[in-house]
Amino acid sequence: MVETKIFHQYSEQDKNQLHYAMLDGAMYLTRGDKWKEAKMGRIFKATDNVNISEKRGVVTKSQYVTHLGNHKEFLSKFEYYLDDLRSLAIIADGAKWIWNWAGTYYPDATQILDYYHALDHLCEFATNYFKDNNERTTWIEEQAETLIEEGADKIIDCLRGLPKSTNKKTEKERLKLIDYYTKNRKRMRYGSFRKRGLLIGSGAIESAHRTVLQQRMKLRACSKITSGFYEHLLHTYFVKTTHRNPAMLVFFAASVHKILSLNSRTYF
Repeated sequence: MVETKIFHQYSEQDKNQLHYAMLDGAMYLTRGDKWKEAKMGRIFKATDNVNISEKRGVVTKSQYVTHLGNHKEFLSKFEYYLDDLRSLAIIADGAKWIWNWAGTYYPDATQILDYYHALDHLCEFATNYFKDNNERTTWIEEQAETLIEEGADKIIDCLRGLPKSTNKKTEKERLKLIDYYTKNRKRMRYGSFRKRGLLIGSGAIESAHRTVLQQRMKLRACSKITSGFYEHLLHTYFVKTTHRNPAMLVFFAASVHKILSLNSRTYF
């Protein structure tokens, strides 16, 4: 018996256009004061990302997939919107399960480690390594510029060239950061990505967590939602668009119009 995989079918024009796939997880407080991670994916065409200023953009049309549970179940849902696409850029943080999945199922996709995530690791290390504030600030600024222009290789060389820290924990962090950058160096070619006109940050998925799920869960009515409905909510496929009114959003439009307004746009 041959298994036929079902996937979302795009038009010939759309399937050949570059799409971004961003995915991330965030913790949510559920009933019983238990924290659980909800995973979210966001898919949108590159042409639907519109610059409104030098440092700010707006995504005018997106598809969302959310799941409260393990990543394998989430990915099977996320793949539904990816398998018909021929040009794909995947942007995410450094979670191993994401890149293992991307390399296995979408080997031709461009993989990009979120620049701000990579820089955050560098800043965290510098905070512990440099005791002088001015020296630390100068070093971070120099490395941030090098990272965005040239990628990870020169940063790795710089980290290796730093004097060994007398603090064992800090020295362990330095070696760990070198290993992290080395494993992700191909995903950190930010200068090359920018020349190709690609995004290098995952702000669009992080803002989606705030506007699509977190604000929804903070509405007053949510305090009366049963745990079963809550789980159902986070397993729902979200489609947000400024161009049409999907039937699957009718219920949400009635109850969360402040968050999922059909005329709204997600800023990042």
